[in-house]
Amino acid sequence: MPSRGPRSEAEERIAAIMAEVLGLPAVDVEADFFALGGHSLLGARLMGRIGRALGVQLPLRALFEASTVERLAELATAARQGQQAGGGDIPHHPDQSLAPLSRMQRRVWIQEQIQPGGAAYTIASAYRLTGPLDVRALESALAEAVRRQPTLRTELGQRGDVTVQRVLGHVAVSLPLEDLSMRPPEDAGAEATRRMVELSAQPIAMDRAPLFRACLYRLAADTHVFFFMVHHVVWDGVSQDRFCAGLAALYAAISEGRSAEPAELERSYVDFVHWHLARADSPEARTQLAYWTESLSGDLAPLQLPEDLPRPPVPTGRGGSESVRLDDRALARLRQVGAGVDASLFMTLLAAYFAWLHRITGQEDLVVGVPVREHLSEAMDRVLGFFVNILPVRVQVDPDLSFLQLVERVRRAVLDCFTHPDVALEDLVQALGLRRDPGRNPIYQAVFSFQEAGSTPAWGAVACEPVDLPQTTATNDLALWCQADARGLAATLNYNADIILPESAARMRRGFEALLASAHTAPGTPVGDLDCVGAEDRRMLQEWNATSVPLEAPASVHAMVMAQLRATPSAAAIHFDGQVTNCSQLQARSERIASALVARGVAGGDLVGVCLDRDTDLVASMIGVLLAGAAYVPLDPAYPPDRLRFMAEDAGLKLVVSKGGLAAPLQWPRHQLLLLDADGAQIDSMPPPAGFPDVGPDAPAYVIYTSGSTGKPKGVRVPHGAVVNFLRSMRREPGISPSDRLLAVTTTSFDIAVLELFLPLAAGATIVLASREQVFDGAALARLLHASEATLLQATPSVWRLLLDSGWRARPGFKALCGGEPLPVDLARRLLAQGIELWNMYGPTETTVWSTCARVHASGDGGAPDIHIGRPIDNTTVWVLDARRQLCPPGVPGEIHIGGAGMSLGYHDRPELTAERFIPDPFPGVARFEGSTLPARLYRTGDRGRWRHDGVLRHEGRLDFQVKLRGHRIEPGEIETLLVGRGEVARALVMVREDRPGDERLVAYLVAGTGARIEEDALRGQLRGQLPAYMVPQHFVVLDAMPLLPNGKVDRSALPVPVAAAVQLPRGAEEATDPRVRYLSSVWSDLLGLPAGPDDNFFDLGGHSMLAVQMANRVERDTGVRIKLIRLGAETLAQVAEALPVPVTGQAPVAGLGMRLGDRFRRLLGRAAGSTS
Repeated sequence: MPSRGPRSEAEERIAAIMAEVLGLPAVDVEADFFALGGHSLLGARLMGRIGRALGVQLPLRALFEASTVERLAELATAARQGQQAGGGDIPHHPDQSLAPLSRMQRRVWIQEQIQPGGAAYTIASAYRLTGPLDVRALESALAEAVRRQPTLRTELGQRGDVTVQRVLGHVAVSLPLEDLSMRPPEDAGAEATRRMVELSAQPIAMDRAPLFRACLYRLAADTHVFFFMVHHVVWDGVSQDRFCAGLAALYAAISEGRSAEPAELERSYVDFVHWHLARADSPEARTQLAYWTESLSGDLAPLQLPEDLPRPPVPTGRGGSESVRLDDRALARLRQVGAGVDASLFMTLLAAYFAWLHRITGQEDLVVGVPVREHLSEAMDRVLGFFVNILPVRVQVDPDLSFLQLVERVRRAVLDCFTHPDVALEDLVQALGLRRDPGRNPIYQAVFSFQEAGSTPAWGAVACEPVDLPQTTATNDLALWCQADARGLAATLNYNADIILPESAARMRRGFEALLASAHTAPGTPVGDLDCVGAEDRRMLQEWNATSVPLEAPASVHAMVMAQLRATPSAAAIHFDGQVTNCSQLQARSERIASALVARGVAGGDLVGVCLDRDTDLVASMIGVLLAGAAYVPLDPAYPPDRLRFMAEDAGLKLVVSKGGLAAPLQWPRHQLLLLDADGAQIDSMPPPAGFPDVGPDAPAYVIYTSGSTGKPKGVRVPHGAVVNFLRSMRREPGISPSDRLLAVTTTSFDIAVLELFLPLAAGATIVLASREQVFDGAALARLLHASEATLLQATPSVWRLLLDSGWRARPGFKALCGGEPLPVDLARRLLAQGIELWNMYGPTETTVWSTCARVHASGDGGAPDIHIGRPIDNTTVWVLDARRQLCPPGVPGEIHIGGAGMSLGYHDRPELTAERFIPDPFPGVARFEGSTLPARLYRTGDRGRWRHDGVLRHEGRLDFQVKLRGHRIEPGEIETLLVGRGEVARALVMVREDRPGDERLVAYLVAGTGARIEEDALRGQLRGQLPAYMVPQHFVVLDAMPLLPNGKVDRSALPVPVAAAVQLPRGAEEATDPRVRYLSSVWSDLLGLPAGPDDNFFDLGGHSMLAVQMANRVERDTGVRIKLIRLGAETLAQVAEALPVPVTGQAPVAGLGMRLGDRFRRLLGRAAGSTS
């Protein structure tokens, strides 16, 4: 009984209406409508009835702000004066047989035209009927329901060029019965479900009434399942529930021999459509549309769900579903959370959905479609049809907000939307000027629906309960359909199976359940810190990171290498330039260099530079530095002098090992140089060592400088223990044996050279050392591979392309390691086609060369190979964390963090940067070397990635704009800093473009300072003196201003392509008397996409090694002469052309060319010499 009764006529009438709507005998005038079990659909009905009863128009929003009888009566009384009844009655239309489509129907019809023949836009339900079912009475009840509801006798058709709906006077109704009662009970139920799912997948034609299908399955004498499916173009979920209730009443009446009331409808869906379309052009509709265009203005980014599969250009409509469950106690706590901020359970669950979408996408600006059905009148409540409109609720999800604060924010957004409920999606798309993407729904791609379950309709002597049907279709990327009852929450998470796999959907569901539990347990928790990793998924992440293996002595790199050299003294250690150095010779040479270093004062902890060309002494010097107890710092002689000097000075080198004039650019004091040639006699006379300093696993083994965002490179200090762990893991997988020969091609300034030079020596295998010239010439590299009988090669994708483009063929059993930049699918296919054992490698310098690896297999069906970065190597962990360093569930992208034994010591003399990038490891647990005192840390890679459902890692690019180009990691910020350091450059942006497949180029976009002029040649000249060649942009594009996004950031997609589509030869090339210059100019211009003249340098024009190989291949094909690629960096086009042959006038083709001269070359030669072939 209510504690306080009504005190006014308004309170009395509203209390009676609210009690009737809620199905209660009476309500307290101070009781909250939502606390009594109300929800938005019942609320719409309540407000409509109050409006008609009291002659006022109250929006649905008013109920959320005044949800008691007392407060509603106050609002109604205040609104009476001067206000007419809300909406009035919908008029009866004289022609009930024909009507246009409503705006909701038009949206579904359009989607059906885009995706014809699918079953995505259907609504299916099933009910278990237990008891003595009268099948004939049920069939009669179904026929009577169809007779009463014109919507169930409606079909769509054309009237001229317009699609209309026609209402037929009669349609034949049958209820097929499929008897499964002869099967065991479990089998009967499973078979009925299978058949219903199969039936649900069959489309319903819109042009032939009825637009529904029904079937009855007998599982046992007293157990049946009734299946009913309707096309969405004439139906919605509310109509489905009301249809079930009406069918139950009809069945009960017919089975008991009585009539069911009321019999006839006062209004119809045809009446609604005419009224609805007339209202669409009213001033109120225009006001609502203006609200929505303002609310949805700005950038509406599509929902960035973690996708397992590439999104098809047009959705297939395939879907799947997962069931979400929450018990009654948890649901009650969620109600209490919402009640604390005057929010309904609907709003609280919607807030949880927003929070979860934010956590799995990382997006803060989110739009969710929410179905709303406006209450029109009591007469229209009995009409079934498609009334539901979907409102796009937009919410800014700030991860710092508590969940409770987010509920408040969602409440305000919902109330605003409910105040403007009548807007069509098509009108919004047109008003917003949105571009159509056939692969996605416009405006929103996630839907949320909630309703409180009403009482189960009475079927006479038969008990009825709904049956959960698996959803095999989807019209959105995600949809959450919630229903609450006394037992708790039953929800269905429907997903787009075109892009999401079932395993990922199951993990999504577990994550949402975990977030719900976290939200109702601790609603004060910031949204960004709510738990969204289920217990099972947390266990799996720990299992995938269970990489611990024992770490035993030796704990130093040189001890590991020297032990193997001593064990096989006569075995070949290094092949270089036709000479073989055996293990004994390499050991002796390394020890003498070490002794010389010690004699020069080198001690444990010192840093020693190694500035040598690629030869055997390079390897011996690196080992010698380690033997002396120091750490080596590789200094590539090809680097610009300024960069070499900076590295040497920043490292505070104790000594530099070099030869000849290679160290001259360093301007290093002679007494701090150990020159292997000039000091050769001293080195050769060094006595055999009595012993060398002991080093522990934490001592630095090397310092490698990488690109830095501040404009200066930074040195990464890598300890012995990390390198030893890496080598041991690599020896096991991908694997190397004493019979292997590894071709080493990488500069020592790139840390992957650690594998090439130390792994073979530690495993008893042989190094085949390529010269600098061979490394840049695919044909020469191919010859070396063949001649040396190498079995293993590690290289970047760019080098692999060099090889393949040269015509190289792998010998049986060849193993290829590819890393340094993402492995392209086309390259993987080409390598696998040769029968190569292909491995994809991943890892930053800061965690010691490679941290994960994966073997790549050819696709069995001829499709693309499955390329991922695999799992962590031994004693290594990989955790994917979000921006707040919370664990990302499997499938959800975040920043890759790497921990374990491969951790470096940090950046040399950069404590602030070290603290920023190396953070405490909250998940320690891998093995450590005895004596190691390093703290457990994680390295923030800046790479975006995620764990796949099958326990392997997927790399998804950079979170910042750091790039890898042809294997080299580049911080664009370093280049940008140098560019804006010049007075004429006001703003600079550097990025990698790939405007032609496989042709990646570094491009600098520049804005000049006021009154300044940018000279490209001067810029390029300066950068070439400050940066390695791979960091000098191939193109400079001067802009008036940077294109900006609404948020003020640079719109990178609007930056122009740096080269013209069509290229004319420069005047100098056209007028050149030497036909070879004209020929080479045409080749360069074609490949580079811009004019190339006699005085131009290939690389200055934007060329890179891949294009250089293509150019050399083409020239060799045309002329029979192969250009030496190493000359391209220093020579002009005219100088390079001098290497090409020229025939003498009137003579036969140049000796050696025969008929291999290309058409273009013959044509150019003919113009100059009068000779044809």
